[in-house]
Amino acid sequence: PHTSVSESLRILLFEDNAMDASLITRFLQASGIKRDNIVTTDAIPNAMDVLTSKNVDICLTDYYLTPNTGFDLMDEARRRDVDVPFIMLTAMKDPAVDEGALSRGAYDFMIKGELTVENLERTIRYTLARHRRESALSKAAFHDPLSNLSNRKALMDHLHKVIMTPPQTGQAMGAVIYVNLNGIKFINEAYGMKVGDAILRETGRRLKAIKWPGEMMARLGSDEFGCVVDQVDDIGQATVVARRIATAFAQPVRTYDGEHDVSVAIGLSAFSRSSATDDPVTNHDTNLDVLQRAANAMAEAKRTCRMTRTTEIVVAKTH
Repeated sequence: PHTSVSESLRILLFEDNAMDASLITRFLQASGIKRDNIVTTDAIPNAMDVLTSKNVDICLTDYYLTPNTGFDLMDEARRRDVDVPFIMLTAMKDPAVDEGALSRGAYDFMIKGELTVENLERTIRYTLARHRRESALSKAAFHDPLSNLSNRKALMDHLHKVIMTPPQTGQAMGAVIYVNLNGIKFINEAYGMKVGDAILRETGRRLKAIKWPGEMMARLGSDEFGCVVDQVDDIGQATVVARRIATAFAQPVRTYDGEHDVSVAIGLSAFSRSSATDDPVTNHDTNLDVLQRAANAMAEAKRTCRMTRTTEIVVAKTH
């Protein structure tokens, strides 16, 4: 048997044909993967539970499953920022399916009738190696190491994509929430940069802990953070998210030299998402426009914070 693939590898098989699932499972076992590490399902909610639990290293997905397709699973995984590589398996030599898989980021496209233990094992090894390289490069380019959040570039890229992508539901709005930590400059001067950095690390941890699907948290620089909410019904729903972020700072931040109260100034800017009939050049704000409106609202909130010493939320005026 082939044992080049680590036996501890965890596989999600998205497949609704019992015979195909059994055959692919046998091939995976022949490659050295433990049977207990192969999860098979034909339902998107179950598959997303596995993918979002971070208990899987790779997903093998069939194309056609009644009533969904493997594309539906890949689209949902991308919407929820799941970082798991996909390999498309299909019985059809259809160039349209091949192209659709490629455009969604599939790492390979394999025909079931041509599947062997050897080519499946090799494809999995190559996929994992490529994914590791890409993840390392992406982390360096789009990650803030201090807060362990995405960085400003990542947020701007994501915001542009959200603005220009028609919504999947009737929620045609999105929002940007701009957060500034009050008093970090004073803390750095009075207690030292180590304390300030500890507060920034804890801020990243708290923001990660309260993030919901369809939201992206990022450190924009210095003591400023941002959240993109992909879809909301109205400005009131976006304000609820802003309040959830504010609540994350209700408790003092404990560092090695004691506890520090941290209040935040929050600016909120809503934007309309693209529709299929829009001209994206003329009908939409740029990501810079949206972020600047949120930053201006945050600055207004910060002026109030200086007087009240409490957390403040200001909603940017629409234009």
